[in-house]
Amino acid sequence: MNRYLTGGVVGIVLAIAVLWSTGMLRIGSDDLAGDLAGETEGVAGSGGAADSPGPAAGGGYGADSGAGASGTAAEEEPALYDGPYVFWSGEDLAYVGSICGDSAIFETRQPGADGTLTFTDPCAPEHAYEITAAAPAIEAAEFEGGQAIFAVSDVEGNLDELLVLLRAGGVVDEHGRWAWGEGRLVFVGDMVDRGDQVTEVLWYVHQLEPQALEAGGRVHVILGNHDAMLLYNDDRYADEKYKLVAPKFRASLSGLYGPSTELGRWLRTKPTILRIGEVLFAHGGVSGELVESGLDLEGVNDAIRLGVDEPWRTRAPGTLQMLFGSSGPLWYRGYFRDEELGTEQVSSALSAFGANKIVVGHTVVESLERLHDGVVFGIDVTFTDGDAVEGLLIEEGRFYRVDAQGRVSPL
Repeated sequence: MNRYLTGGVVGIVLAIAVLWSTGMLRIGSDDLAGDLAGETEGVAGSGGAADSPGPAAGGGYGADSGAGASGTAAEEEPALYDGPYVFWSGEDLAYVGSICGDSAIFETRQPGADGTLTFTDPCAPEHAYEITAAAPAIEAAEFEGGQAIFAVSDVEGNLDELLVLLRAGGVVDEHGRWAWGEGRLVFVGDMVDRGDQVTEVLWYVHQLEPQALEAGGRVHVILGNHDAMLLYNDDRYADEKYKLVAPKFRASLSGLYGPSTELGRWLRTKPTILRIGEVLFAHGGVSGELVESGLDLEGVNDAIRLGVDEPWRTRAPGTLQMLFGSSGPLWYRGYFRDEELGTEQVSSALSAFGANKIVVGHTVVESLERLHDGVVFGIDVTFTDGDAVEGLLIEEGRFYRVDAQGRVSPL
């Protein structure tokens, strides 16, 4: 193991090598600004309108979070901690980086003979991680039903509150380890943005997945609009902490989640629409326009995976633009806002994907809601208050509300 602080000459050399090998190196503030503008072409940037799919005025990465800041503003930046971030160079070498105070620390790591990489956070060695060097496979999006399901949505960078709910629901034990047996845990989009524990949430769920599989259960993650925004560098809703972290790596925020990073390649395997039995899970929902596109479940998921890495997605004619717009599964709010939408239309749209019920997030509700005669379940309850969090339990075809105190009530 090699350990370097970027404050030293040797550390600077290593950091340059690391960032160059991962395609993240930016030389000079002018070049940096140009590169970031290119990365975000046609995509919303900092300071946009409230929670909307369209580009914000000005676009780009946002002047308040650009690298190369100097003078009083830089001197007044708070001490930062964030990480770890894992940057892969092929499958035989990884660079593990974290921000400690005002410095980035990198460690070089190589997987073992079995292809497993075990490492600790360079800034917090008490936190250990285990990942595989081989790139993860694209995840399936259709599963047979029959198991108990616990669903949560819009965690938005709030790990402490998430743990309160998962413990209350019996999904994890007091130490945060899997305790749900053969059950399924579904994250219905938006694990990121707004909160200041985004990295912690992502790593927690990443490491919970193999625990569930070992017990015969499964963790499912589907992408929401904010997860997609993180991948294509729309930082309008990111906590200010991350707008300070990214430039310390000489990267855009999405550069920390690129295809050659561990968290980035993991997120890119996730579907946008998931079906378990006859229940569909989508962050926003399924609109009539989505059905009219003729795409099946696999087609929707593949197109959005393609789109998050294509800067022209918001300008593309037809289907791709629809998928990333207000009629797409990431942004749709019709169940809550379209007064002309009838239950028969909703059911017809779901039947196109082999489902008769749907669970959605995205549109905030004070408490879990049952809409359209029990066809739609809205579960985007705030995660900023640990006493108010709620999750959805599906067991033997029945739907229940689970609150932060572990109380279960039918919906």
